[in-house]
Amino acid sequence: MRHNGFADLQDAHLAVFSYPLPDGVRPSDLARQLHISRQATNYLVGQLEALGYLERRAGPGNDRRRVYLTGRGQSVADVIYASLGDLRCSGRERSGTIASWSSWMF
Repeated sequence: MRHNGFADLQDAHLAVFSYPLPDGVRPSDLARQLHISRQATNYLVGQLEALGYLERRAGPGNDRRRVYLTGRGQSVADVIYASLGDLRCSGRERSGTIASWSSWMF
């Protein structure tokens, strides 16, 4: 993440960008999704909001505030999911190599 321009993120912040992304979710629902307390969730959301990755605003037709990704937050998610895709592809390549090698051996 750091070499992609997101040097201000800490390891704990990355959990917030897990699937499903927190776009229009209530903080209490995000806490349940992450399996952490509401207090810890609000702390993380506050940090990410201050860094420009998330924002809290009222949902459509509702006075309750919800958590939304900003453009910068969506960029982090894109980098994470692209990296996961790269890992999956390289894992397939390695397992294919091992499978062909092992079938040659036996």
